[in-house]
Amino acid sequence: MVRAPYFHSNVNYSKAGYFFLLIFSFLAFSGISPALERISFFILLCITLANFNRFSFKKINPILLLSFTWFIYIWLNTFFHLAVNDFLVFSDRATLLNRGKDWSLIAFFPIVSLFLNSDQRRSTFILFAGIGLLASIILSFKNLNIVDFFHIQARYGSTHSINHFALFIGTALIGAVVFGSQLLEKNKYGFFLSILVASFSTFLLVKTQSRMSWLAISFVMIFIFLMFYFFKKKGSKKPSIINFAFILLPCFFVILFSQSILEYRLSAKEPVIRHGIVSADHSINGRVELFKFGYEKWLEKPFFGHGPIDSKILISQSGSNYISELWHLHNTYLEVIVCWGIVGLVLCAITIFLLLKSVFLSLLRNEASPIHCLFFLSSILYWLLWLVAEFNIYRDTGQYYWLMLAGLGYSIYQKNN
Repeated sequence: MVRAPYFHSNVNYSKAGYFFLLIFSFLAFSGISPALERISFFILLCITLANFNRFSFKKINPILLLSFTWFIYIWLNTFFHLAVNDFLVFSDRATLLNRGKDWSLIAFFPIVSLFLNSDQRRSTFILFAGIGLLASIILSFKNLNIVDFFHIQARYGSTHSINHFALFIGTALIGAVVFGSQLLEKNKYGFFLSILVASFSTFLLVKTQSRMSWLAISFVMIFIFLMFYFFKKKGSKKPSIINFAFILLPCFFVILFSQSILEYRLSAKEPVIRHGIVSADHSINGRVELFKFGYEKWLEKPFFGHGPIDSKILISQSGSNYISELWHLHNTYLEVIVCWGIVGLVLCAITIFLLLKSVFLSLLRNEASPIHCLFFLSSILYWLLWLVAEFNIYRDTGQYYWLMLAGLGYSIYQKNN
Protein backbone atom coordinates (compact mmCIF):
# COMPACT_ATOMS: atom_id res chain seq x y z
CA MET A 1 0.00 0.00 0.00
CA VAL A 2 1.48 3.35 -1.07
CA ARG A 3 0.93 6.30 1.22
CA ALA A 4 1.94 9.90 0.80
CA PRO A 5 5.01 11.04 2.78
CA TYR A 6 5.24 14.52 4.21
CA PHE A 7 7.57 16.41 6.52
CA HIS A 8 6.71 18.13 9.77
CA SER A 9 7.80 21.78 9.56
CA ASN A 10 9.76 21.66 12.83
CA VAL A 11 12.21 18.96 11.70
CA ASN A 12 15.78 20.07 10.96
CA TYR A 13 16.27 17.92 7.87
CA SER A 14 13.22 19.61 6.36
CA LYS A 15 15.04 22.92 6.72
CA ALA A 16 18.17 21.49 5.13
CA GLY A 17 16.16 20.11 2.24
CA TYR A 18 14.37 23.43 1.79
CA PHE A 19 17.71 25.25 1.70
CA PHE A 20 18.97 23.07 -1.15
CA LEU A 21 15.59 23.29 -2.87
CA LEU A 22 15.97 27.09 -2.99
CA ILE A 23 19.48 26.71 -4.40
CA PHE A 24 18.15 24.28 -6.98
CA SER A 25 15.26 26.58 -7.96
CA PHE A 26 17.72 29.43 -8.53
CA LEU A 27 20.28 27.38 -10.45
CA ALA A 28 17.69 25.60 -12.60
CA PHE A 29 16.97 28.72 -14.65
CA SER A 30 20.07 30.84 -14.12
CA GLY A 31 22.22 29.08 -16.71
CA ILE A 32 25.24 29.51 -14.44
CA SER A 33 26.27 25.86 -14.25
CA PRO A 34 24.37 22.74 -15.39
CA ALA A 35 26.64 20.68 -13.14
CA LEU A 36 25.63 22.66 -10.05
CA GLU A 37 21.98 22.24 -11.00
CA ARG A 38 22.36 18.46 -11.02
CA ILE A 39 24.41 18.44 -7.82
CA SER A 40 21.84 20.50 -5.91
CA PHE A 41 19.02 18.20 -7.00
CA PHE A 42 21.11 15.12 -6.18
CA ILE A 43 21.71 16.47 -2.66
CA LEU A 44 17.97 17.05 -2.36
CA LEU A 45 17.37 13.44 -3.37
CA CYS A 46 19.97 12.19 -0.87
CA ILE A 47 18.38 14.16 1.98
CA THR A 48 15.03 12.60 1.10
CA LEU A 49 16.38 9.04 0.96
CA ALA A 50 18.49 9.43 4.11
CA ASN A 51 15.43 10.44 6.11
CA PHE A 52 12.89 8.14 4.50
CA ASN A 53 12.29 6.30 7.77
CA ARG A 54 11.25 9.58 9.43
CA PHE A 55 8.40 10.24 7.05
CA SER A 56 4.90 10.41 8.44
CA PHE A 57 2.16 8.80 6.40
CA LYS A 58 -1.29 9.89 5.42
CA LYS A 59 -4.08 8.16 3.50
CA ILE A 60 -3.58 6.45 0.13
CA ASN A 61 -2.39 8.93 -2.47
CA PRO A 62 -3.21 8.18 -6.15
CA ILE A 63 -0.81 10.83 -7.50
CA LEU A 64 2.16 9.31 -5.70
CA LEU A 65 1.08 5.86 -6.85
CA LEU A 66 0.90 7.08 -10.47
CA SER A 67 4.34 8.69 -10.34
CA PHE A 68 5.79 5.44 -8.99
CA THR A 69 3.96 3.47 -11.72
CA TRP A 70 5.37 5.80 -14.40
CA PHE A 71 8.93 5.28 -13.11
CA ILE A 72 8.58 1.49 -13.16
CA TYR A 73 6.85 1.49 -16.55
CA ILE A 74 9.57 3.59 -18.20
CA TRP A 75 12.37 1.30 -17.07
CA LEU A 76 10.52 -1.94 -17.85
CA ASN A 77 9.72 -0.59 -21.31
CA THR A 78 13.31 0.59 -21.80
CA PHE A 79 14.89 -2.76 -20.87
CA PHE A 80 12.33 -4.64 -22.96
CA HIS A 81 13.15 -2.62 -26.08
CA LEU A 82 16.86 -2.93 -25.45
CA ALA A 83 16.46 -6.69 -25.31
CA VAL A 84 14.24 -7.31 -28.34
CA ASN A 85 14.68 -4.36 -30.73
CA ASP A 86 17.48 -3.31 -33.07
CA PHE A 87 17.97 0.13 -31.48
CA LEU A 88 21.68 -0.53 -31.12
CA VAL A 89 21.98 -0.40 -34.91
CA PHE A 90 21.19 3.31 -34.68
CA SER A 91 22.39 4.28 -31.21
CA ASP A 92 24.59 3.02 -28.38
CA ARG A 93 23.24 1.40 -25.25
CA ALA A 94 24.36 4.26 -22.98
CA THR A 95 22.40 6.81 -25.02
CA LEU A 96 19.23 4.75 -24.84
CA LEU A 97 19.61 4.27 -21.09
CA ASN A 98 20.13 8.01 -20.75
CA ARG A 99 16.88 8.59 -22.66
CA GLY A 100 15.11 6.29 -20.23
CA LYS A 101 16.64 8.22 -17.33
CA ASP A 102 15.38 11.52 -18.73
CA TRP A 103 11.85 10.22 -19.06
CA SER A 104 11.82 8.53 -15.65
CA LEU A 105 13.13 11.66 -13.89
CA ILE A 106 9.78 13.41 -14.29
CA ALA A 107 8.34 10.98 -11.71
CA PHE A 108 10.43 12.67 -8.99
CA PHE A 109 8.26 15.77 -8.54
CA PRO A 110 6.90 14.60 -5.13
CA ILE A 111 10.41 15.15 -3.71
CA VAL A 112 10.13 18.88 -4.43
CA SER A 113 6.80 19.06 -2.62
CA LEU A 114 8.17 17.54 0.57
CA PHE A 115 9.84 20.79 1.54
CA LEU A 116 7.03 23.16 0.51
CA ASN A 117 4.83 22.71 3.56
CA SER A 118 3.80 26.35 4.04
CA ASP A 119 2.60 29.28 1.94
CA GLN A 120 5.69 31.27 2.83
CA ARG A 121 7.96 28.51 1.59
CA ARG A 122 6.02 28.24 -1.66
CA SER A 123 6.28 31.97 -2.29
CA THR A 124 10.01 32.04 -1.56
CA PHE A 125 10.53 28.99 -3.78
CA ILE A 126 8.80 30.73 -6.71
CA LEU A 127 10.75 33.93 -6.03
CA PHE A 128 14.13 32.13 -6.16
CA ALA A 129 13.18 30.55 -9.49
CA GLY A 130 12.31 34.01 -10.80
CA ILE A 131 15.60 35.45 -9.58
CA GLY A 132 17.42 32.61 -11.33
CA LEU A 133 15.67 33.48 -14.59
CA LEU A 134 16.60 37.15 -14.10
CA ALA A 135 20.23 36.09 -13.58
CA SER A 136 20.19 34.28 -16.94
CA ILE A 137 18.88 37.44 -18.62
CA ILE A 138 21.60 39.58 -17.02
CA LEU A 139 24.27 37.07 -18.05
CA SER A 140 23.03 37.16 -21.65
CA PHE A 141 23.49 40.95 -21.81
CA LYS A 142 27.26 40.50 -21.60
CA ASN A 143 27.49 39.43 -25.25
CA LEU A 144 24.40 41.23 -26.48
CA ASN A 145 24.59 43.54 -29.49
CA ILE A 146 21.97 46.23 -28.86
CA VAL A 147 21.59 47.12 -32.54
CA ASP A 148 20.99 43.49 -33.49
CA PHE A 149 18.72 42.96 -30.46
CA PHE A 150 16.22 45.58 -31.63
CA HIS A 151 16.23 44.41 -35.23
CA ILE A 152 12.74 43.36 -36.30
CA GLN A 153 13.86 39.83 -37.25
CA ALA A 154 16.04 39.25 -34.18
CA ARG A 155 14.87 36.58 -31.72
CA TYR A 156 15.94 36.54 -28.07
CA GLY A 157 16.29 33.54 -25.78
CA SER A 158 18.61 34.67 -22.96
CA THR A 159 21.04 31.82 -22.18
CA HIS A 160 18.36 29.23 -23.03
CA SER A 161 16.97 28.03 -26.33
CA ILE A 162 14.48 30.56 -27.68
CA ASN A 163 11.28 28.53 -27.37
CA HIS A 164 12.18 27.27 -23.91
CA PHE A 165 12.95 30.80 -22.78
CA ALA A 166 9.48 31.75 -24.06
CA LEU A 167 8.05 29.14 -21.68
CA PHE A 168 10.03 30.50 -18.74
CA ILE A 169 9.45 34.22 -19.36
CA GLY A 170 5.75 33.56 -19.99
CA THR A 171 5.58 31.90 -16.58
CA ALA A 172 7.32 34.95 -15.07
CA LEU A 173 4.62 37.13 -16.65
CA ILE A 174 1.94 34.92 -15.10
CA GLY A 175 3.63 35.21 -11.72
CA ALA A 176 3.84 39.01 -11.93
CA VAL A 177 0.15 39.26 -12.81
CA VAL A 178 -1.13 36.75 -10.24
CA PHE A 179 1.05 37.76 -7.28
CA GLY A 180 0.99 41.46 -8.12
CA SER A 181 -2.80 41.49 -8.08
CA GLN A 182 -2.85 41.25 -4.28
CA LEU A 183 -0.07 43.76 -3.53
CA LEU A 184 -1.61 47.22 -4.09
CA GLU A 185 -3.27 47.37 -0.67
CA LYS A 186 -0.38 45.60 1.12
CA ASN A 187 2.76 46.87 -0.57
CA LYS A 188 2.56 49.63 -3.19
CA TYR A 189 6.24 49.28 -4.05
CA GLY A 190 5.74 45.56 -4.64
CA PHE A 191 2.72 46.30 -6.82
CA PHE A 192 4.65 48.72 -9.03
CA LEU A 193 7.51 46.24 -9.20
CA SER A 194 5.01 43.66 -10.47
CA ILE A 195 3.94 46.09 -13.20
CA LEU A 196 7.58 46.55 -14.19
CA VAL A 197 8.25 42.79 -14.23
CA ALA A 198 5.07 42.12 -16.22
CA SER A 199 5.93 44.79 -18.81
CA PHE A 200 9.54 43.62 -19.14
CA SER A 201 8.42 39.98 -19.41
CA THR A 202 5.89 40.91 -22.09
CA PHE A 203 8.58 42.62 -24.15
CA LEU A 204 10.96 39.66 -23.89
CA LEU A 205 8.14 37.25 -24.74
CA VAL A 206 7.46 39.27 -27.88
CA LYS A 207 11.18 39.18 -28.71
CA THR A 208 11.22 35.38 -28.64
CA GLN A 209 8.86 35.47 -31.64
CA SER A 210 7.40 32.19 -30.39
CA ARG A 211 3.92 32.13 -31.92
CA MET A 212 2.67 29.21 -29.86
CA SER A 213 3.75 30.98 -26.67
CA TRP A 214 1.91 34.13 -27.76
CA LEU A 215 -1.25 32.12 -28.35
CA ALA A 216 -0.87 30.21 -25.09
CA ILE A 217 -0.33 33.32 -22.94
CA SER A 218 -3.41 34.94 -24.51
CA PHE A 219 -5.57 32.01 -23.41
CA VAL A 220 -3.99 32.05 -19.95
CA MET A 221 -4.70 35.75 -19.41
CA ILE A 222 -8.33 35.15 -20.35
CA PHE A 223 -8.39 32.29 -17.84
CA ILE A 224 -6.91 34.51 -15.10
CA PHE A 225 -9.46 37.23 -15.86
CA LEU A 226 -12.32 34.74 -15.57
CA MET A 227 -10.95 33.46 -12.26
CA PHE A 228 -10.64 37.01 -10.92
CA TYR A 229 -14.21 37.67 -12.04
CA PHE A 230 -15.26 34.53 -10.18
CA PHE A 231 -13.54 35.80 -7.02
CA LYS A 232 -15.34 39.10 -7.37
CA LYS A 233 -18.73 37.38 -7.73
CA LYS A 234 -17.99 35.46 -4.55
CA GLY A 235 -17.35 38.74 -2.77
CA SER A 236 -13.63 38.12 -2.31
CA LYS A 237 -11.47 41.25 -2.25
CA LYS A 238 -8.33 39.48 -3.35
CA PRO A 239 -6.99 38.84 -5.82
CA SER A 240 -8.47 41.99 -7.37
CA ILE A 241 -9.70 42.26 -10.96
CA ILE A 242 -8.94 46.00 -10.83
CA ASN A 243 -5.31 45.37 -9.88
CA PHE A 244 -5.15 42.77 -12.65
CA ALA A 245 -6.22 45.41 -15.16
CA PHE A 246 -3.68 47.93 -13.83
CA ILE A 247 -0.86 45.42 -14.27
CA LEU A 248 -1.89 44.41 -17.79
CA LEU A 249 -2.42 47.94 -19.11
CA PRO A 250 1.32 48.72 -19.51
CA CYS A 251 1.73 45.30 -21.13
CA PHE A 252 -0.70 46.33 -23.85
CA PHE A 253 1.38 49.44 -24.51
CA VAL A 254 4.47 47.23 -24.80
CA ILE A 255 2.64 45.11 -27.37
CA LEU A 256 1.62 48.21 -29.32
CA PHE A 257 5.25 49.39 -29.23
CA SER A 258 6.29 45.98 -30.59
CA GLN A 259 3.62 45.85 -33.28
CA SER A 260 6.16 45.68 -36.10
CA ILE A 261 7.62 42.48 -34.64
CA LEU A 262 4.19 40.92 -34.34
CA GLU A 263 3.30 41.86 -37.90
CA TYR A 264 6.56 40.44 -39.22
CA ARG A 265 6.17 37.15 -37.38
CA LEU A 266 2.47 36.68 -38.15
CA SER A 267 2.43 37.92 -41.74
CA ALA A 268 2.60 35.63 -44.76
CA LYS A 269 6.18 35.09 -45.92
CA GLU A 270 7.59 34.90 -49.42
CA PRO A 271 7.46 31.30 -50.72
CA VAL A 272 10.74 29.45 -50.30
CA ILE A 273 12.03 26.26 -51.91
CA ARG A 274 13.37 23.63 -49.53
CA HIS A 275 14.51 20.28 -50.91
CA GLY A 276 12.55 20.96 -54.08
CA ILE A 277 9.32 21.69 -52.15
CA VAL A 278 7.68 25.13 -52.34
CA SER A 279 6.50 26.37 -48.94
CA ALA A 280 4.93 29.68 -47.88
CA ASP A 281 5.75 28.96 -44.23
CA HIS A 282 8.21 26.13 -43.74
CA SER A 283 7.83 26.17 -39.95
CA ILE A 284 4.09 25.48 -39.97
CA ASN A 285 4.10 23.10 -42.96
CA GLY A 286 7.03 21.19 -41.52
CA ARG A 287 5.21 20.66 -38.25
CA VAL A 288 2.07 19.48 -40.00
CA GLU A 289 4.24 16.94 -41.82
CA LEU A 290 5.79 15.93 -38.49
CA PHE A 291 2.38 15.43 -36.90
CA LYS A 292 1.33 13.13 -39.74
CA PHE A 293 4.58 11.19 -39.46
CA GLY A 294 4.27 10.89 -35.68
CA TYR A 295 0.72 9.58 -36.00
CA GLU A 296 1.88 6.93 -38.45
CA LYS A 297 4.72 5.84 -36.13
CA TRP A 298 2.30 5.57 -33.21
CA LEU A 299 0.03 3.27 -35.22
CA GLU A 300 3.00 0.90 -35.67
CA LYS A 301 3.16 0.27 -31.88
CA PRO A 302 0.04 1.84 -30.39
CA PHE A 303 0.02 0.35 -26.88
CA PHE A 304 3.60 0.43 -25.58
CA GLY A 305 5.36 2.59 -28.17
CA HIS A 306 8.85 2.47 -29.64
CA GLY A 307 10.63 2.88 -26.30
CA PRO A 308 13.42 5.35 -25.49
CA ILE A 309 14.75 5.74 -29.03
CA ASP A 310 15.45 9.34 -30.04
CA SER A 311 12.66 10.55 -32.34
CA LYS A 312 15.37 12.15 -34.49
CA ILE A 313 16.38 8.64 -35.54
CA LEU A 314 12.80 7.79 -36.48
CA ILE A 315 12.46 11.05 -38.42
CA SER A 316 15.71 10.41 -40.31
CA GLN A 317 14.20 7.15 -41.54
CA SER A 318 11.01 8.82 -42.75
CA GLY A 319 12.27 9.14 -46.33
CA SER A 320 10.95 12.70 -46.43
CA ASN A 321 13.52 15.35 -47.32
CA TYR A 322 11.10 17.90 -45.95
CA ILE A 323 11.41 16.84 -42.28
CA SER A 324 14.51 14.63 -42.23
CA GLU A 325 16.72 17.34 -40.72
CA LEU A 326 14.44 18.04 -37.74
CA TRP A 327 15.45 16.88 -34.27
CA HIS A 328 12.11 15.93 -32.73
CA LEU A 329 8.37 15.85 -33.42
CA HIS A 330 7.74 19.37 -32.08
CA ASN A 331 4.80 18.08 -30.07
CA THR A 332 5.26 16.57 -26.63
CA TYR A 333 2.00 14.61 -26.75
CA LEU A 334 3.17 12.92 -29.95
CA GLU A 335 6.58 12.23 -28.40
CA VAL A 336 4.95 10.54 -25.42
CA ILE A 337 2.58 8.39 -27.45
CA VAL A 338 5.23 7.42 -30.04
CA CYS A 339 7.83 6.49 -27.40
CA TRP A 340 5.60 5.02 -24.69
CA GLY A 341 2.32 4.27 -26.42
CA ILE A 342 -1.19 4.85 -25.20
CA VAL A 343 -0.24 3.40 -21.81
CA GLY A 344 2.34 6.12 -21.23
CA LEU A 345 0.02 8.87 -22.45
CA VAL A 346 -2.78 7.71 -20.14
CA LEU A 347 -0.43 7.62 -17.12
CA CYS A 348 0.70 11.18 -17.84
CA ALA A 349 -2.81 12.43 -18.52
CA ILE A 350 -4.29 10.99 -15.33
CA THR A 351 -1.44 12.37 -13.19
CA ILE A 352 -1.82 15.88 -14.61
CA PHE A 353 -5.61 15.70 -14.38
CA LEU A 354 -5.49 14.73 -10.69
CA LEU A 355 -3.06 17.56 -9.94
CA LEU A 356 -5.30 20.06 -11.73
CA LYS A 357 -8.45 18.71 -10.11
CA SER A 358 -7.03 18.75 -6.57
CA VAL A 359 -5.63 22.29 -6.82
CA PHE A 360 -8.75 23.63 -8.51
CA LEU A 361 -10.99 22.14 -5.81
CA SER A 362 -8.69 23.59 -3.13
CA LEU A 363 -9.14 26.97 -4.78
CA LEU A 364 -12.94 26.71 -4.95
CA ARG A 365 -13.20 25.48 -1.35
CA ASN A 366 -10.77 28.12 -0.08
CA GLU A 367 -8.60 25.36 1.41
CA ALA A 368 -5.30 26.80 0.16
CA SER A 369 -3.81 30.14 -0.82
CA PRO A 370 -5.78 31.36 -3.87
CA ILE A 371 -2.63 33.03 -5.21
CA HIS A 372 -0.58 29.81 -5.21
CA CYS A 373 -3.49 27.81 -6.63
CA LEU A 374 -4.09 30.32 -9.41
CA PHE A 375 -0.39 30.57 -10.23
CA PHE A 376 -0.13 26.79 -10.51
CA LEU A 377 -3.28 26.41 -12.61
CA SER A 378 -2.33 29.27 -14.94
CA SER A 379 1.26 28.08 -15.34
CA ILE A 380 0.36 24.49 -16.06
CA LEU A 381 -2.29 25.63 -18.56
CA TYR A 382 0.39 27.71 -20.29
CA TRP A 383 2.76 24.73 -20.26
CA LEU A 384 0.13 22.32 -21.63
CA LEU A 385 -0.61 24.67 -24.53
CA TRP A 386 3.11 25.28 -25.13
CA LEU A 387 3.66 21.51 -25.42
CA VAL A 388 1.46 21.40 -28.54
CA ALA A 389 4.34 22.88 -30.57
CA GLU A 390 7.42 22.01 -28.48
CA PHE A 391 9.27 19.22 -26.72
CA ASN A 392 11.88 19.64 -23.97
CA ILE A 393 12.15 16.49 -21.88
CA TYR A 394 15.76 15.91 -23.01
CA ARG A 395 16.84 19.33 -21.72
CA ASP A 396 17.62 19.70 -18.02
CA THR A 397 15.65 22.94 -17.79
CA GLY A 398 12.63 21.24 -19.32
CA GLN A 399 12.76 18.48 -16.70
CA TYR A 400 13.33 21.00 -13.90
CA TYR A 401 10.39 23.14 -15.02
CA TRP A 402 8.04 20.17 -14.69
CA LEU A 403 9.56 18.99 -11.40
CA MET A 404 9.17 22.41 -9.82
CA LEU A 405 5.71 23.18 -11.20
CA ALA A 406 4.27 19.73 -10.43
CA GLY A 407 6.00 19.76 -7.03
CA LEU A 408 4.29 23.05 -6.22
CA GLY A 409 0.89 21.65 -7.19
CA TYR A 410 1.50 18.42 -5.31
CA SER A 411 2.42 20.35 -2.16
CA ILE A 412 -0.99 22.05 -2.31
CA TYR A 413 -2.60 18.65 -2.79
CA GLN A 414 -0.79 17.23 0.25
CA LYS A 415 -1.86 20.14 2.40
CA ASN A 416 -5.54 19.31 1.93
CA ASN A 417 -5.51 15.50 1.79
